[in-house]
Amino acid sequence: MQIFYADTFVRACKRLERLKWQIHSSEQWRTEVEYDLIMLKKEFDRIGFNALAEQAQRIIGKTKMPVSVVPGPTRLDTANLNRVTVLLDELSKAIEQKLRTCLFLRLTTDKKRYYLEENRLFGSEIRSKFPQAAHDIGEASRCFALERWDAAVHHLMVTTEIAMRKWAKDMRLKTKSPLDLANMETILQEADAKLKLLKNQPRTTRRDQTVKYLSETSAHFAFIKDAWRNHSAHGRERYDEGKANNIMHNVREFMRLLASKPLTVKRNSLSLIL
Repeated sequence: MQIFYADTFVRACKRLERLKWQIHSSEQWRTEVEYDLIMLKKEFDRIGFNALAEQAQRIIGKTKMPVSVVPGPTRLDTANLNRVTVLLDELSKAIEQKLRTCLFLRLTTDKKRYYLEENRLFGSEIRSKFPQAAHDIGEASRCFALERWDAAVHHLMVTTEIAMRKWAKDMRLKTKSPLDLANMETILQEADAKLKLLKNQPRTTRRDQTVKYLSETSAHFAFIKDAWRNHSAHGRERYDEGKANNIMHNVREFMRLLASKPLTVKRNSLSLIL
């Protein structure tokens, strides 16, 4: 998939059309054709129109051919100029043919940034704290930009699961199967058991803060699982922009909470770094 900027491509094509009618009226046609074709070739290279770029390069080569001086005040290399004129016309037709074979999608201004700037969705801090989720965060961002709401929600749910497994490892939860394979329900059951043990410890400020944090995060994971994850995974619901945006906002805020308050685990207790 190539990123296509209509404004630069249109300017390049307008440059080509200008050449086709100006070429016979300028004594500096070689310099003008070469310069404009170099600009046009750069645009073709950037968007992956390789055949058109090669065609433009061949015309540039024609402008560098030795000049056979023709008697007269203009001293134009008429034969070579005519060849270049024909080639420019052929290039113009080739561009039209190429555009007929392509399908172009337009991103709205407010969504373009989500496609081009992956960090825009959750921010660089979350991506750095959860590097294993970076791919799905980026995919969620691009799917949101492309208005593929179901796909965006799917990647948000995968992001949440990755965050949950890291959270579970930080808590040193022990499940029968490896944490990477355990389902969300099993992890939440283990987290609930861990919280019950923690609540039975003597009360301290740090203990109360940790209980509050773990209670909030466990509850949020459970909410995500019941409200969105299960429905998304089993295709029970279709999402529109409003629902996808709401899920994105909730997951983002929750990920920020996880990133801002990491857990460290001691032998028999949990402690929260504030």
